[in-house]
Amino acid sequence: MLARIQSLQDQAREERQRNTELQAHLQELRALNARIRELGRTDHLTRLANREHLFTEGQHLAQTATDHTPLSAALIDIDHFKVVNDTWGHQTGDLVLQRVARMILDVARPGDIAARYGGEEFVLLRPAPAGDLSASCHDLQQLIRLHPWSSVAPGMHVTLSIGVAQTTTPDFDRLLGDADRRLYRVKRDGRNSTLDHG
Repeated sequence: MLARIQSLQDQAREERQRNTELQAHLQELRALNARIRELGRTDHLTRLANREHLFTEGQHLAQTATDHTPLSAALIDIDHFKVVNDTWGHQTGDLVLQRVARMILDVARPGDIAARYGGEEFVLLRPAPAGDLSASCHDLQQLIRLHPWSSVAPGMHVTLSIGVAQTTTPDFDRLLGDADRRLYRVKRDGRNSTLDHG
C-alpha cells in the first residue's frame, strides 16, 4: 500500500514538473508570436510602422473621421536624399533615415501613427485638424535644422519637404493623395517647407 502511495506521489510530482515545463514553453511561444506580429507591422530599418500597417490603421482611423474629429496626414520627404546615398554611401543614408524616424517619433503624440511610406518618405497620421499636425511638422523641421548632421558626415545638410492634409470622410487614399499633392507643391517651390492648404 505504501509503495502504491509513493508511486502515485511520484507520478503527481512528474506531472507537476511537466505542467511547469509546458507553461514555460507556452510563454515562450506567446512571446515569439508577439515578436512575429511586431515584425510584420514594423519597418526593419527605422522601427516605425511599415506601409502595410499604415494602410490598415489609416483606413481604420479614416472610418471614424468626422467634421468634429478629422484625420490628418503629413507626407514627409527627405530633400535630395539620393545625394546623401551617392555622396556618403547607403550605410550613411540608412543612418539618416533612422535619425529622421527618431525625430518624427519625438514630435508624435499618443494615438499618432508614424510610418515609413517607402524609400525616404514617411507618414505621420493624427486624429486632429491639419493645422495641429502642421504645427508638429514645423517642430520636426526645427529638430532637423538643429541636429548636428556634420557629426554623421562632414558637410552634410538635411532638410524636409512636408505636405499635410485632412479628411472628414472615410477615404484614406484620397487623404494621402491630397497630402502628396501638397508635398509636390513644396518640392516644386523650393523644398524645405510645410504646406497644409491649397
